[in-house]
Amino acid sequence: MAEDLIERLKRRVDEQRRVLGSLASSLDEEGRLDGLMRHVDGQCRVLESLASGDISSGGFVLNWPETRDLFVQYLQFKRYEPRNARNLLGYLDRLVKQPIKAPVDVMQLFRH
Repeated sequence: MAEDLIERLKRRVDEQRRVLGSLASSLDEEGRLDGLMRHVDGQCRVLESLASGDISSGGFVLNWPETRDLFVQYLQFKRYEPRNARNLLGYLDRLVKQPIKAPVDVMQLFRH
């Protein structure tokens, strides 16, 4: 009888340990997301103004060398398969030579 009680308690402790481990993992992901959001706060404000149509402040310019590190962090956060991530970065490194100022600049990337 005491052994059954001990086994049930062990199972409950193991189950709670798994649940707490899952919770800790979720909290870790949220922390990474919060850190990424703080890091890109300025870029988010630019995108918000772009989405609202307010580009009167000189417009939106995407400078790939300045954006590359942020994009690498995004790929890591989204857990892209490493080979696909390297391919994406390779294409962008090779094709984006000038700042992107307008949609036509993106279209010109694919003319080749």
